[in-house]
Amino acid sequence: MKKALAISLILGVVLAIGCAGPLYVNEAMVRPSQLSAGDDAKILVTFKGPKAKVASVRVIVRENPDITYDLNDNGQNGDMMANDNIWTVQTKVPYDAQPGTYHLDVTARDKEGVSIPGENSQPETQTGPVAIAVTLK
Repeated sequence: MKKALAISLILGVVLAIGCAGPLYVNEAMVRPSQLSAGDDAKILVTFKGPKAKVASVRVIVRENPDITYDLNDNGQNGDMMANDNIWTVQTKVPYDAQPGTYHLDVTARDKEGVSIPGENSQPETQTGPVAIAVTLK
């Protein structure tokens, strides 16, 4: 009985440590890194911290804010595995996209509606987006 209680206590501590800590955007990327008009592209955003706290992830093309992408972590639309804290969307670069550099602003919110900062954000600037630069050939 004592052994089972000790094991339960240790597992509880390990799980609490794994779920504790701040939540932040760890990495944002586009695959493949070199794109042309008409190419298939995958946008990925990974998080560090409690997995169940991320509620939504959206990417907005800064140069044309009418173009937005809602990412998911449900194992669909390019997402490889549900609930792994890797939010993804599979899309196609518009055929009329002109060569140049585009900036994708990533905004993420937790279940309370609070913005999730990037890894290197300072506490006083935690509401700003994370940006990805994409160059089209």
